[in-house]
Parts: sequence; structure tokens; C-alpha cells
Amino acid sequence: MTKIALFNHKGGVGKTTLTVNIGDALCGLGKKVLLVDADPQCNLTAFYIDEPDLEKMLSDSEDSDSSTTIWSAIKPVVQGRGGIREVPILSVGGLALIPGDVLLSQYEEELPQAWLDSFGRKARGYDVMAALSTQLIKLPQE
Repeated sequence: MTKIALFNHKGGVGKTTLTVNIGDALCGLGKKVLLVDADPQCNLTAFYIDEPDLEKMLSDSEDSDSSTTIWSAIKPVVQGRGGIREVPILSVGGLALIPGDVLLSQYEEELPQAWLDSFGRKARGYDVMAALSTQLIKLPQE
């Protein structure tokens, strides 16, 4: 399995567009592709999911343990209330998608303290820092 991560802290540089194009191109070559939207703006998710369905998904994520977004997977770790939750992988346009969530902004707010806690060798700091990676490692390998 090959993993590709696109990151740039600056907005408007084409991360989402590049991700869509790489994903679609790989899918067109017959590769299995999983896109993970880890941006609180959810533009990648919005590209593949109709607005009414997206609005329902995001409103469900606010207080439902049955939500299907990346936030609902890592929320228990970030809030110190449990481990990574399994979320379904959606099939969209020949690709697989783990939808983003505007509530990922709460994760971003926790990261600076988690970074400091990691240096203090506090387990929760490590857990929070690695939450997204841990969630992806736990995905079924197909």
C-alpha cells in the first residue's frame, strides 16, 4: 500500500484540487483509492457528497456517536474519553472516502498542548498527536 499525504498550512494553494485529481487519476488506472479529509473546511468531502447529505452528516457529528466523519473516529481520544472509533468508509465516484468535519477544528485546538505533553512524556499527548495516524492504521486492509 502506498500512502500520499498533501499538507500545506497556507490556504488556497490547491491541496484539495490536487487531491481530487490524484485520486481520480489513480482510480482511473484501476487502483483502489481512499481519500481522508482531515481539513475542517471539508472541501474534499463537499466535492464528493451532495450538500443536503453533507449538511446532515455534519449536523449528526455534533453529538452523535454514530457519526461517519473522521472527527467522530478520533473524538474520544482527543477528549480523553476512549480510543479510536471505527467509522464506515463511504464509496463515492469509484473512490473510498472518510469524510471531513468542521469539528476537526477542536482537534487543531488541542494539538499545541498535546505537542507539549508529548515532550513531557505524557501518554495522552502522544495519543492525541497520533490520533489521525492511529485511525488510519486501524482501517481494514483490502
